[in-house]
Amino acid sequence: ILMHEEIELLERLLRAIYRPSNFYFIHVDAKAPKSLLKAVSDITNCFDNVHVTSRLVKVTWGQYSVFQADLNCMDDALKFDWKYFINLAGSEFPLKTNLELVTILKAFNGASLVVGFPFG
Repeated sequence: ILMHEEIELLERLLRAIYRPSNFYFIHVDAKAPKSLLKAVSDITNCFDNVHVTSRLVKVTWGQYSVFQADLNCMDDALKFDWKYFINLAGSEFPLKTNLELVTILKAFNGASLVVGFPFG
């Protein structure tokens, strides 16, 4: 989960998607106020499976730094046992329930859901 503001949205998102069997990695934009990082840390300290990513970067929308923040979350996630990775922004909200997502992901059996097109 990438976020840069509005702790209330993160709280709402976690209330909707949290499951004890899942892992959650939160990247707080390094430009965000320290109070936001503290609020996120206070939340993550309540759960064994919710973490602030170990490397925070200054994110600029539409730039490589957005991808770098995702990569940092993925790198931290590799230390745990999981099957599927879904990247979200803190301001996004899934349109499917956790059960629906798991059903879809199991049906694809590890295949990517991202459609690619030839370049050029």
